[in-house]
Amino acid sequence: MAISMAWSMALVLFVAFQSQSSDARCDSARFSFIDARAAPWPLEDRRMVGLRWTRPARFPDAAKTESERGDFSLSCEGWSAEQRKDVFAIRGTTIEALTPRLQDLHVLKFSGWEYPEIRVGFFSLEVSPKLTSRSVSFEFHGGSGVWRDAVIAARVNDGDLQPALFDGKVTPISILPADRVEFYVKGGGVQIAKFSIDTKAMELKFWRQFPFPSK
Repeated sequence: MAISMAWSMALVLFVAFQSQSSDARCDSARFSFIDARAAPWPLEDRRMVGLRWTRPARFPDAAKTESERGDFSLSCEGWSAEQRKDVFAIRGTTIEALTPRLQDLHVLKFSGWEYPEIRVGFFSLEVSPKLTSRSVSFEFHGGSGVWRDAVIAARVNDGDLQPALFDGKVTPISILPADRVEFYVKGGGVQIAKFSIDTKAMELKFWRQFPFPSK
């Protein structure tokens, strides 16, 4: 009886371990943020990210890149991620370990053609967050003048709003251990209306739509 119970416990532990670690998507998963204007369906139905991963080669089939754009939930060794409609969250052991999995992360984006009639001179201007467990700042790609009217406000631990981007100027936001910082975005070309960084839960969370707070 004792041997039987021991085997049963071992089988339960093995199945639990396999269920967490055997998801083929875990090792190579990358999350690419979808352009808010790129999809034809209503904004409230657009997912925040697309999931891309590599299916390992297994004879006689070569390795293959797979992609998903729907809701998903991933539970992997050391990290997890979940998407429900237009809200995406990812958690791990450190913020720095999570950011390499995030691609095309822009909170503001404006793109087009200098000569749209003949589709010549394509340009893309973006504002992207630089995320660490100690600070959050923002970088301009392709020029900063177009973002003079854009605003990014930060709220640290439910405190007062403070400027992170205002009048075209970036102010880095410092983060202490166990801080939770929320960022709100408004202006033309908003890709992400809100995102938060929680250094206690080691979580990054992104919202496609969220009202900008009045105070």
